[in-house]
Amino acid sequence: MLTHSLKKVWLAYNIRTLGTAISMAARPVTASGVTAHKISKKVTFYANESAAAAPHGPPQVGGVRPLLVLFPWLGSRPKALSKYCEIYFRVGFDVLIVESELSQFLWPRWGLEYGANILDLLQDDRFVSRPLLVHAFSIGGYLFAQMLTHIARDPQRYRGVTERVQGQVYDSLVDGSLERIAVGLGKSMFPNFEGLVRWLSLLYFRALEKQTLEQLNSAVVEFWNNPITAPSLFFYSEDDPLCDPRKLEELMELWSKRGTPVQCRKWARSIHAGHLRQHPQEYLTTLEHFLCTLNLVPLKAKI
Repeated sequence: MLTHSLKKVWLAYNIRTLGTAISMAARPVTASGVTAHKISKKVTFYANESAAAAPHGPPQVGGVRPLLVLFPWLGSRPKALSKYCEIYFRVGFDVLIVESELSQFLWPRWGLEYGANILDLLQDDRFVSRPLLVHAFSIGGYLFAQMLTHIARDPQRYRGVTERVQGQVYDSLVDGSLERIAVGLGKSMFPNFEGLVRWLSLLYFRALEKQTLEQLNSAVVEFWNNPITAPSLFFYSEDDPLCDPRKLEELMELWSKRGTPVQCRKWARSIHAGHLRQHPQEYLTTLEHFLCTLNLVPLKAKI
């Protein structure tokens, strides 16, 4: 019989191994004129070298191109992720892909450490002058919430990052309730074993509540109290099993009352983290209008 300590070691090892395998499958295909620079196994910078030759010139704020910080959904496929990268490449953005591992979600302490590393990276010489746009999908929004936790704890240290965020885009955010989290893990990662994964997830989170649920809930609170007040755009649908639209609308109303400009595009029926595929024209038109209001793309540019 394994001791309690050995069980924890075994669990940690398997969570890390599984998370690494998942993250390795989520790397996008590099577009023409774009050079990939691997920063770590989970973080890749895509330099859009073709931006300078764009018909209307690259989008610039303060003389430098803005940087998209993209937080994919767990289990994202390279082909699907590339479609979003190409949208931003077309209007001259550089892109920083920040992948999550399942382990960082199941053991939030690792996610918190990872979030601190990403904040440090954004203050590195390569990116310190860059205006930032955040685009987070599904459970990928939790990583950004972990970053907000650090910002809330030490706002002076991360003031430069906070002030450089020009806009926030959230696509199919997962509701923070335990039930929806468990459903999300099953549907996103192991759809063939959805029921089993949901049951195991609930068992796991309840057994290690202090190390998991309490820290996840803390990140959710920081997200609701988001210290970044840059304009925000939400994509969501009424029939998304991973998102409570009423809860999301409460969040948007709260942010709006605090002075954050909020836009949204809601569909009665759509696909979780698949709104672009299901409603391409509406998605692109909404995103284009949002970026134009931020002055992050040339007025004549089309995405």
